[in-house]
Amino acid sequence: MATPSKKEQKERKQRQQNTLKVASLLRWQAIGLALISFLLYAQTLGFGLVMDDNMVITDHSVVQQGVKGIGTLLTKDSFFGFDEFYDRSSQRKTYRPVSFVSFAIEKQLWNNNPAMGHFVNVALYVCAVLLVFMLFRRLFAVQIIEKNFAEKNFTWLPFSLALLFAVHPVHTSVVVNIKSRDELFALLFGVASAVWLFEYLRSEKLQHWLVSLAAFALALLSKESAVLLLPVIVFLLPYTFSTVSVRKILLAGAPFLALTLVFLAVWFGVVGRVEEGLFAYILHNPFAGASLEERIATGFLLLGMYTLKAIFPWTLSEGYTYNQIPLTSFGDIRAIAAMVLVVGLVGVSIVRLGRSHPLWQRVCACAVLAFFCTLILASNLFVYAGSMLGERFLLTPSLFAVLGLGYSVFVLLGAESPRFRQSIALGVLLLLASGYALRGLMRLPDWASDEKLLRADHRSTPQSMMTARNYASQLILRAGRAKNPTEQSILLDEAEIVISRALAIDSTADASLYDLQALCALQRKDFDRAFAAEERAMMLDSTTRRAIHRKPIFRNNLASAFVSRAARRINAENADSTRAGIQDLRAALQLNPQSETAYLNLGMIFGKQQQLDSALAYFQAAYRVNPQSELAQRYIYAIQQAKLEEQGKAEQQQSQGTVPPAGF
Repeated sequence: MATPSKKEQKERKQRQQNTLKVASLLRWQAIGLALISFLLYAQTLGFGLVMDDNMVITDHSVVQQGVKGIGTLLTKDSFFGFDEFYDRSSQRKTYRPVSFVSFAIEKQLWNNNPAMGHFVNVALYVCAVLLVFMLFRRLFAVQIIEKNFAEKNFTWLPFSLALLFAVHPVHTSVVVNIKSRDELFALLFGVASAVWLFEYLRSEKLQHWLVSLAAFALALLSKESAVLLLPVIVFLLPYTFSTVSVRKILLAGAPFLALTLVFLAVWFGVVGRVEEGLFAYILHNPFAGASLEERIATGFLLLGMYTLKAIFPWTLSEGYTYNQIPLTSFGDIRAIAAMVLVVGLVGVSIVRLGRSHPLWQRVCACAVLAFFCTLILASNLFVYAGSMLGERFLLTPSLFAVLGLGYSVFVLLGAESPRFRQSIALGVLLLLASGYALRGLMRLPDWASDEKLLRADHRSTPQSMMTARNYASQLILRAGRAKNPTEQSILLDEAEIVISRALAIDSTADASLYDLQALCALQRKDFDRAFAAEERAMMLDSTTRRAIHRKPIFRNNLASAFVSRAARRINAENADSTRAGIQDLRAALQLNPQSETAYLNLGMIFGKQQQLDSALAYFQAAYRVNPQSELAQRYIYAIQQAKLEEQGKAEQQQSQGTVPPAGF
């Protein structure tokens, strides 16, 4: 074997040095992305359970069983154990075992500690960002090998794209909201599947293909919307970024399609179904009763709004519920413009996806098609996605938005030219990333508590009736805990303003708003207004088609109003007011037979009137409602002792010919 020449030895040494430099750079880039992703969300470790976190953790009876509940979580729909309590188990079925099993494990290990829940979400996000970085590296590695551009011109491109993704502010709603872990898992496993599929196409090692298929299965089990990743992972990305034949791509992807069909068959036929009962009411589903034109026009409008938000994410809110974005028609110029934009982008992208076109056209076409493919269900064009518009739905699509945006910046600044100065493109993307990070940091403190989140969302989306209702509820709760009348009055004034504005949007959409009016009036001791508002709530609830009727809650609140007025009347300490108070308490018990307070008050009234048998009966009823009631136990014991003493004195006096008077 011939000894390598000095020139060959020098070239080999240079290649080894370059390889080491690249490996070192990649290592530091990965460390930088991990640190940035973690530090960006580190403050969330001090947050509590916010918004709908409780429904998958503390209020989910199966999750609260810890690891013992994992069997049920794997064999039942994911909300089994929560919906049963609200009597809607027949209206919603879905299957997302991966995230729910993780909640059960956390319950077992840390007993509902929100800090650990937030830590897991942040850790998963860091892992997802690193996988995104790996994916971008593999996407462009093939093009470097094929000499479609110089490697030195793209040293920082995958890092820049991953950085844009890591700091994108629309991700705050997913990372901070523990319940949205299903979105995180779906992205994490979906990207992992794409990474390992590229490894298989490069190396043709079966184990890489099996890992990719397994990861995709876990993505489906994380959230059913991962189905939309199928054409992206098995066709769009390999076709655009590799030189593998279409036949080989289709053969490698066929089992993924079969797996998806099996999952859909199970999901629709055995485990899950569309939540039509849950979303039959306009407050929960703005599309309830919408015409076909309204659904299509509004769907295209939403796609246009998602596109703008993926690039310019300034307004951030969880309040895109009825009626923040009203239904529209094609008489709305915005809907027409959005349809032209979406259809035009998709049409041009389909044409430019062919391998005969320049690389930058194919990359942008792939990014556009992948963006709309993963977003199509969130548009509500076909079925209601659970929200009119949700920033959490942009988690996966934003991956392709930053791909198209970042790559376009590199190309427009001459990345495919030998004279390209990468530092300029990197500077532009770093400036954009800084803006994204700043907006995300501005948003994060809103998630510290329900009250802060609702206050911020009510200001940014003031036409959302559900947000207004929930914010008013928080204000009323604070008013009930207020330490002085002035603070209480200010909070109640603000709550009533919020309620009035919501009712001005639609006076028949939400009976709960009248219930909140009643609670405000009750704190002000305006009983007549409280009764009128509560009766309006119950009447509207009886005539409105909705998934969950709240009449039992309204009845209990009306009972509380009767109890509160009874207390005021009893304190007047005259016979007429006492009789009126007794009538109020009995009215309260007709509405809520489980009112411990009503039983206790009646017991005390009859005790003072020396009617010990009646008093004892009411105290015993209070004890049956709440066996832990120390007050009921004390009075029961006192009356029983009094009756024993009375009986003893009666027996003693009977021998002397006199009968003692009763006493309480």
